[in-house]
Amino acid sequence: MNYENILVPVEFTPQCKPAISRASEIQQSTGASLTLAHVVDYTPPPYIQPQLPESLASPEALKKQADEYLDKLAREMGVGDHRKVVLTGNAKSSILELIERDNFDLVVMVKHNQTVIDTLAGSTTSAIVKKAKCNVLVIHQ
Repeated sequence: MNYENILVPVEFTPQCKPAISRASEIQQSTGASLTLAHVVDYTPPPYIQPQLPESLASPEALKKQADEYLDKLAREMGVGDHRKVVLTGNAKSSILELIERDNFDLVVMVKHNQTVIDTLAGSTTSAIVKKAKCNVLVIHQ
């Protein structure tokens, strides 16, 4: 299959690297565009927010850090031409909205070992596999 628009949702853990690597390989073989995306889930309780350091005190500050980290990660991984997207909100719904909005035809994600919360609430990867209207390549860890 010839893909044209690939999305890699990135959480900043070492486990995301195999997904980036595989998506980059597919990009090189198909000429597809590649987008690295991160969702900042920013919901600190109001009573904690005034005590946070400035670098964590606002969604804008966290988005800026995420944007810089996506650049660094892409350089480290040797990713060629790519686009970055940093969103705020719930990871599951934000990624699904991005897939629809930007017409991605392939999403490359990793599947981590599930935590208790993942088991109860469902993992982001599981939600994307179930609800995305495009192909999803899951890299198992």
